[in-house]
Formats: sequence, C-alpha cells, structure tokens
Amino acid sequence: MVLAVTTGLRLADVLALDTSAVTEDGLLVAPAKTKNSTGKAILFTWTDLLRELVGAASPPGQCPPHRPLVRTTGGTRYTRSGFQTLWQRLMAKLPEEQRFTFHDLRAKAGSDHEDGKLLGHADTRTLNRHYRRKPEVVEPLPLPKR
Repeated sequence: MVLAVTTGLRLADVLALDTSAVTEDGLLVAPAKTKNSTGKAILFTWTDLLRELVGAASPPGQCPPHRPLVRTTGGTRYTRSGFQTLWQRLMAKLPEEQRFTFHDLRAKAGSDHEDGKLLGHADTRTLNRHYRRKPEVVEPLPLPKR
C-alpha cells in the first residue's frame, strides 16, 4: 500500500515491478497503460522512504535480476486475482466505513501531489477530473469596511 501511495502506480504496474526497475537514479517504471499513448517512462527519484520500500522488497546483493519487488512467499509474482484475494481479506478486517479500493490509493497520491506529474498523465484535465478528490482550500472574501 505504501509503495502505491508513494508512487501513484496502478495495481498492474505495482505487480509488474521487478529488480530491473531499480537504477542508480531511482525506480524507473514504464506504465503499461501509457505504452500505446505517450510511451513515457517515469523515474521516481530516491527518497529515504522509497529506498526503504525497495530495499525491504529486494535486499542488495541477494536478489537475482528480474525478481518481482512485490512477490509471494514463494518468490513469484502475484497474479491480479491472487492479489485481489489478499486485498479483500485485508478490507474485510476493517469496519465497513473504513474500507477502500486499491484504486483509491492512486487517487490519494494524485490529490496529495502538487503538480500531478506523479501519475504521468499527459493532460492535467485527466488528473483534475478523476483524481483530485480533496476539496479546494479557499479563503473567503472579507466583508467590505463600512
């Protein structure tokens, strides 16, 4: 969950991450959905949190190339349905009013990020229409002096 909120990646891209995405400069991801449109890759520069998340998933010097970062206890990549099963079990433990979808994590990342580049949309209108969920903070007009 933390990796998804930190990067704003879709579930398919999180599950597809492997050790080949780890570079000296950061985590290099080519989102599957943009492959046929912009084709742009996104480089998430290293932060302490991102290093910690990736390091926990793949301890340095102990992982073969192309090992999934998010993997089963057997070391294999999660299938979408396998991950969804785990997600549903996790959500079932929460009170109903606190449950959320994995996609909500992407929306949170889009709402929290200042310029929206995190989600990789070519058009900011997409970001504003679908992902900005926080209310706009505005200052009311002062009353005219009498």
